[in-house]
This record gives sequence, C-alpha cells and structure tokens, in this order.
Amino acid sequence: MTDTEEEILKMSRGFPAEPYSNTELFNAMAAYLIGGTTIIHGKKIRGVKSRKTNLKRAAALLIHEINGMEEEE
Repeated sequence: MTDTEEEILKMSRGFPAEPYSNTELFNAMAAYLIGGTTIIHGKKIRGVKSRKTNLKRAAALLIHEINGMEEEE
C-alpha cells in the first residue's frame, strides 16, 4: 500500500459515523471537487486550493460510505 493510500484510509475514519443521505453525499463531493462549502451533520465541509488534497478527501469520503454499507450487510 502506498503512502497516499494509507493517508486516504486514515482520512476516511474522520467522517461522522452516520451515513450521508444521497443529497448530503452529493453536496460534500461537489464541495471537494468543484469548490464551495456545505455543512453536513454539523461539520463544515469545503474544498481547498490543492486539487490533490480535494481528491484525497473525496476518495476518503467514498471509502467511508462504502465501509458503512458493508457493515450494514
């Protein structure tokens, strides 16, 4: 596993435990990928200037959601 992959997995553990609704997930991904700010579960989510950081955060959010789905099954 590369350093980037390990960093993304570590980041994925930092999201709220509650699953995101489809709208919340869309808004968070939009904030990371095209910029802007949104508030989800009381946490402010916003993109930063670094495209690499934004992509890592978006990937971490997707991993977090997928892991949550697998735990439910």
